[in-house]
Amino acid sequence: MLSPQATGHELDSNAIKNIYQSIQFLPNTHPKRSIFLVGVGNIFAIQSQRSQNQDALHKAVNIYEEAMRNASWNNSQTHIYAAKYGTALLDRFERMGIVDDINKSILMFEDAVRLIPDGHPDKPSLLGGLRNSLSRRFERLGDLGDINKSILMNEDAVRLTPDGHPDKPSKLNNLGISPLSALAISPSFLNNLGNSLSRRFERLGDLGDINKSGQMYEEAVKSNTGSFSIRFIACSRWAMHCQRYNSHSVLDAYSVAFRLLPNMAWLSLSIADRHHFLERVGPVVRDAVSAAIGVGQYKTAVAWMDQGNSVIWGQLLQLHSPLDELKQHHPNIASSFTELSKKLEGAGTAVNFKATSSNGPQLSLETTSECYHDLADERDRLLHHIRGLDGFDQFLLPRTLSQLQVAARNGPIISINVGKTCCDALILMPELDDILHIPLEHFTHEAAEALHRLLRHLLRSKGCNILHDIDLETRASDDFCNDSLAEAAFELILSQTSPLRDENQAMRLVSPFHNSETAFQTILAYIWHTVMRPILDIRKIRKKLNLT
Repeated sequence: MLSPQATGHELDSNAIKNIYQSIQFLPNTHPKRSIFLVGVGNIFAIQSQRSQNQDALHKAVNIYEEAMRNASWNNSQTHIYAAKYGTALLDRFERMGIVDDINKSILMFEDAVRLIPDGHPDKPSLLGGLRNSLSRRFERLGDLGDINKSILMNEDAVRLTPDGHPDKPSKLNNLGISPLSALAISPSFLNNLGNSLSRRFERLGDLGDINKSGQMYEEAVKSNTGSFSIRFIACSRWAMHCQRYNSHSVLDAYSVAFRLLPNMAWLSLSIADRHHFLERVGPVVRDAVSAAIGVGQYKTAVAWMDQGNSVIWGQLLQLHSPLDELKQHHPNIASSFTELSKKLEGAGTAVNFKATSSNGPQLSLETTSECYHDLADERDRLLHHIRGLDGFDQFLLPRTLSQLQVAARNGPIISINVGKTCCDALILMPELDDILHIPLEHFTHEAAEALHRLLRHLLRSKGCNILHDIDLETRASDDFCNDSLAEAAFELILSQTSPLRDENQAMRLVSPFHNSETAFQTILAYIWHTVMRPILDIRKIRKKLNLT
């Protein structure tokens, strides 16, 4: 009668209304009544998610509630109805803050968990849903009982998920992150367990919680069967955890992130996914380079910066990728590699919970784990084969330092990293084995953002289109570069340049709001004095460029 996968775009509002009304002719005891109601509820839930339509969300909640009232407790689908209802209530609580909704959501997930045995393939996901609701109520009401119980739920979810299952990295990942960020990224259970451990540590200061969260990140990262993107997220969190609590492992975490990076980048991302990817990857690359510089690993920093920039600009400009090269010479192998990679990337990314198939029994968790282990092994064997092909020995690997030095044979290659805590220049010169490091003491991340605002404002005021702007796809409005923010950005620059002006009276910054013709000169002057001048003051560089 109605597919549960209906999207809401396939049916107009009148058709949905007619379907719902036709269901009302069925008696409450009809065995299919609840599943038909859930199908209608799914349509409204999807509409609500796509358009943030509160009316659709209210309808989804009410229809799911009706499905639960009509469901038999010995029906094999009732746990799904309860989870659907609990998820919709949680969604409405997050949007509207109605405490009664979060209380009901917890009750629904508790019912769903009780309705199925531990060996059921839906059990870990339902425990994760219960954890989500408990965590959200803790954030709102602050009851430590909720956070403790949420940790138990996630530990049960981890226990019930076999090693090698595609959900395992996500679950382990969730052991270590903050509650708010976990819910923004994924509703998966293990992500949420990490949430709870982190938040409980913040409240109670138990070092065991924070140590365990770090261990969960590391296990998630080292799994070979989960989604590349989930493992990359785990890498970034493991690195942040190491920087805060255990700095000696931070480079290990970032090393894995850079091994995962090319696997994420060349999977034919949509435009929306590409921008999301770039927003996530950019800060990790900058932080990783800063971490390597901080411990004097300049060669590692240069290699990471090169790889990160290559991936970022390759995505931004849709440049020719390593996979494109493979397709040209070995199309069948490229097709097989892409298919395997996409299957692994899709592993463990289902939202909220997985409904039992109406066409047959679901695979057990153990069988699913074995399938993804086989996929991961097959992909690794194929990758090894590809790297044995003529000209593909570096397939999806970063360029070596010797390869980078070849690029500097005609003059120094200067790379600039703008980190949150420090900014640095790294200079690669062909006749030097070492890499020159120049701290940019007067340049900051805040200043770089301010210059970005100023440049955007200047270009837009001249009627120029700004191509390849990551922010444009993700911002609801373009307030980012309005006059007031751009002027505030300029004031920030002025406040940071007084020491430079004292040292060099020739430096004059003219506000672009008083004289637009000199605005671009203002930007260049600031970059000259804070970035280029410190670099060119280095004697070896001056000699190489024949400067007096």
